[in-house]
Amino acid sequence: MTWSHEKLVASALLVSEDAADSSKGILRDISSDIATIQLVLVDDLYSIAIAYTNSDNGNTDGTADADDYSSVGISGTNKFSNDSNLVPSSIS
Repeated sequence: MTWSHEKLVASALLVSEDAADSSKGILRDISSDIATIQLVLVDDLYSIAIAYTNSDNGNTDGTADADDYSSVGISGTNKFSNDSNLVPSSIS
């Protein structure tokens, strides 16, 4: 699912291995789910993105274990508005 307005873009992704199993379902303690959300600010000269993922890594017994994880990612780009051969035209 993606939503955007002017320079802002938000997206969400859900992967569930057990979606077809009615006894387990989606986003329940006994289902195997990975959920990611991302927020991005986009401009002609730069972009900045942050993403968050939460996963139970296939653990379907409803208990927490060492394979469960959450992670955060941040990225960005910058395009310089100069004509110099000494400075790179962009950095990411």
